Amino acid sequence: MCLDVSAMSPLKIGLFGIGLDAYWPQFTGLKERLESYLHRVQHRLEHPGVVVVNLGLIDTPERAFEAGHAFRQADVDLIFLHVTTYALSSTVLPVVRRARMPVIILDLQPGPAIDYAEFNRMGDRRRMTGEWLAYCALDVRGESVGLRLVVHPSSPWSAHSC
Repeated sequence: MCLDVSAMSPLKIGLFGIGLDAYWPQFTGLKERLESYLHRVQHRLEHPGVVVVNLGLIDTPERAFEAGHAFRQADVDLIFLHVTTYALSSTVLPVVRRARMPVIILDLQPGPAIDYAEFNRMGDRRRMTGEWLAYCALDVRGESVGLRLVVHPSSPWSAHSC
């Protein structure tokens, strides 16, 4: 028996990254960098038959509660949490608890190790800390991100026909 995938609802994936709102005024460009990483993950998840609901960076407990509610309203099937940098549990747990969906945690880094020689040449502790916080995320070149959405052929969301 074949499923008519054209009649199926698309797979809805929720996506959000985490951060700490106190960082943004301290580390110039950090928020924008992390948002760009999150958009790269979104593009890796986008496929025919897949809708990505990207709520951006969740960086306060209030935004976390709103995000959990937004994911429920969007009726997502699962959620990807991209650990873009350090954050408090109060920016993660309310999303997960309110959404009541399966969550896949992505902890992607730019490479096997930070270039400490270059890092130490920065000299400015604030710039160094901002760089370290940005390093806790995915590959800024977009080359080695090992993220790929695989939908089983027998799944109702598969784009394959019988």
